[in-house]
Order: sequence, then structure tokens, then C-alpha cells
Amino acid sequence: MRILEFDQFEFPNDLTEEHLRLFIERREHIPEPDEFLQHCLSGDERSRLMTGHAGAPYEASLWRGEIHELLSRFTPDLVPELAGSHVTPLLLEPDDITLLIVTPDRFILYEWGSAA
Repeated sequence: MRILEFDQFEFPNDLTEEHLRLFIERREHIPEPDEFLQHCLSGDERSRLMTGHAGAPYEASLWRGEIHELLSRFTPDLVPELAGSHVTPLLLEPDDITLLIVTPDRFILYEWGSAA
């Protein structure tokens, strides 16, 4: 599993105190999304996210804005896979977003936050 972390100094405006953490795994290694989340998150984190579960999967074409832009900037090798992906919001708050992204070949856990 790859874990990529980006701090505020890798964003255009470091005063926003943004951070991004991505967990990326091939589906051939972990075939089920729940198992993937177990590898990424502690039990407390999973409980917190599942309690605030924001909804069912929706097509990646609906989330083209900032999320797609950040993934394109930080993981350009994954961009071709994003077209065929499904996104499940696990937490959607103004300063805290957690998404499960399922591409044809990978699982991606997207955790973005801002302290500003």
C-alpha cells in the first residue's frame, strides 16, 4: 500500500494550512472496500466516518472540481483511472473531507483537511 502525505507547504496558499493524505492499493491485493478501510483506518476512525457516512457512490464525473484537481497535481499517474471510478463520501464537512474512491484497478482513501 502506498501512503502519500502532503502538508500545507505543498499547496498554493500555505496560510490555509491544508493537508492531504492518500492511501492507495491495488484491488488485486485487497479485493473488498471494507477490508481496504480496515487497513487504512483505526477502529475509532472507521466508526466516526461510518457514523457520518454522507451517501452512496456517485460517478466521478460529478466531482471534477478541487478534488480532481488535487489528485491530478499530486498523483498524475492515477488520472486515467479516475474516469471510470466511483466515489463514496465518508465525511463531508467544510474543513474535513474523506472519500473512498474505487477505480477499476485501485482503492484510494482521500483525506483532506484545513485548519484555517
